[in-house]
Amino acid sequence: MKNALVLFTCITIMTSVSAQNNNYHVGLIPDSLLENANAVYRISNTSYTRKSVSALREYVHFAVTILNAKGDKHAAFAGFYDNFITISDFTGTIFNENGVKIREIKPKDLLDEPAYPSFTLYSDNRVKYITPKIATYPYTVEYSYVVTYKGFVGIQPWRPLPDYHISVMQATLSYTTPSVIGINYKMLNGQLSFSEKTENNLLTYEWHAENLKAIADEPVSPPFTELFPAILLSPANFEYDNTFGDFSTWESYGNWSYSLISKQDKLPENVVTFIKQLIAPLSSKKEIAKQIYQYMQSKTRYVNISLGIGGFKPVNAQKVDENGYGDCKALSNYTKSLLKIADIEAYYTEIGNGTYQKIAHADFASAYQSNHVILCVPIDKDTIWLECTNQKIPFGYIGSGNSNRYALAITSTGGHLVKTPVYSAQNNLKTTVASQIILPNGNLSTNASFYYTEMAYEDVFGLINSSKEEQKNYIQKNIPINNLHLDTWKVLDSSNETGIPSGSVQFLATASGYASVTGQRIFVPFNPFNRASNPFGGATKRTSDIWLEYGSMQIDTLYFTIPEGYTPEFIPDALTAKSVLGSYELKSRQDNNRICFVRKFVLNEGRYPAKDYPEIYSFFHHIADFDTKKIILKKLP
Repeated sequence: MKNALVLFTCITIMTSVSAQNNNYHVGLIPDSLLENANAVYRISNTSYTRKSVSALREYVHFAVTILNAKGDKHAAFAGFYDNFITISDFTGTIFNENGVKIREIKPKDLLDEPAYPSFTLYSDNRVKYITPKIATYPYTVEYSYVVTYKGFVGIQPWRPLPDYHISVMQATLSYTTPSVIGINYKMLNGQLSFSEKTENNLLTYEWHAENLKAIADEPVSPPFTELFPAILLSPANFEYDNTFGDFSTWESYGNWSYSLISKQDKLPENVVTFIKQLIAPLSSKKEIAKQIYQYMQSKTRYVNISLGIGGFKPVNAQKVDENGYGDCKALSNYTKSLLKIADIEAYYTEIGNGTYQKIAHADFASAYQSNHVILCVPIDKDTIWLECTNQKIPFGYIGSGNSNRYALAITSTGGHLVKTPVYSAQNNLKTTVASQIILPNGNLSTNASFYYTEMAYEDVFGLINSSKEEQKNYIQKNIPINNLHLDTWKVLDSSNETGIPSGSVQFLATASGYASVTGQRIFVPFNPFNRASNPFGGATKRTSDIWLEYGSMQIDTLYFTIPEGYTPEFIPDALTAKSVLGSYELKSRQDNNRICFVRKFVLNEGRYPAKDYPEIYSFFHHIADFDTKKIILKKLP
């Protein structure tokens, strides 16, 4: 077996060396791969050799031709390492458009810095990196290097097509392992060439792709992770920092995670006594959980801690209580430990946070699908979810980045997939109530109130704790009224009173020249605040599906007081427009010298096929145009 591994290593290195003789003349790139491309990967090879449960070596060799400034980021090299990962055998070369070598990049040219300095307290994560500065396009950079892992939990997904506007001439992934250890894999989003062989008790898998064309990034598209081909790899068995686990199932992986947290919940007796006194007046489990959660928020702050096994294992609860800080693992475990004092069971829950990171494959257990920890708290017939890293977020709200996805609850019986809450369009509500007075010179005075709930609350969340001056600047910048001057304003958080994430912005303001005056007429835009836009621009054709990650609803009630001596000559008609992804409704009425508009605009989350694009485009184009309509007021004789 040892000789076979050496042979494989030699073959890999020889392949890398021979690749140095490749001709990187730009003229050799097929025209079909230049279309829509900012960069072209001429070659992209990654091979893994696993020598034991704890030992893995990765060989990487790629060359990429940068066609324009938008492709420059693909010329960069970044190698992340820590106490369990080393980077060696680095080489880099830069070529001009004719494939002639300009210069070499030496290991000493690489910058070496902490990987996440801005929010990290303790970490052994570092990065070696370089971004070549080349003034003339096109140019090509070629890199090769070796990464050695002394224990590992997961392997990054392999994506031969790494991004929009990138094409690939040739890409290969191979993985060789002793057959007694094995590897789990899953192919996504299309077929790649695949081969498998066993020789000398070594099992080798290989995936290959050629001539992958660049895909243009269209507005409102699904994440590229859902569109582009990929290979997921996950070790059937693994060892990391003297701990052992396996990814046969989510349940078995959860057993390993549980072993890391099972003895981390001890708190000193004085803390136990304090918490019991704190919750003594309360009888409802939900109110008790809320009191404990808010206590945790008042006492702690978030910092990243990623040192060895600390990248997976939380700091114990007593340390967090003493220090007043922790990362998502530590703060979730600390809150879990506090709840335990009140006999409330909570589950430490791993999750993928954000659009591009989520547990998307329930049938494939792997570490790289999650990047965050929250708490799942079953109480009676309800489940409360707690985001423990934000000291201002309302109780029970976990934010858009954690919603509507699988999470892995870590229990004494292993890992169990659970689904986080869905925040529906009807509840992600922005309500506007505004009274406008129009003056004969076209100036406007307004008394406006905006109310936000659930995910819409995130639009106002940052403002709530901002200074008065910051609030003023933000409102004046983001309200689409020229010459807006705020007289008074306030931003409120009503989450505690309403029991749901909710806030409001209220102001009195004036704006000169809001309406245009021409002769005997005043032209008044009927929708001063929430005009719809067409996110597709002028594109009349579509290749990818349309994707709305979250639904939303706007309800606007807008009053306009007509200046004395004027009468309406035109009021925008009522409108009802519907699409597969939403609806728009406008009603109006006049009561003496007052005009009222009630506008309702709903967008439903979902993925809609490209064949529906003409109808969707027409819907947005129509309502965006309608929202710019104006009331026409005519002066009485």
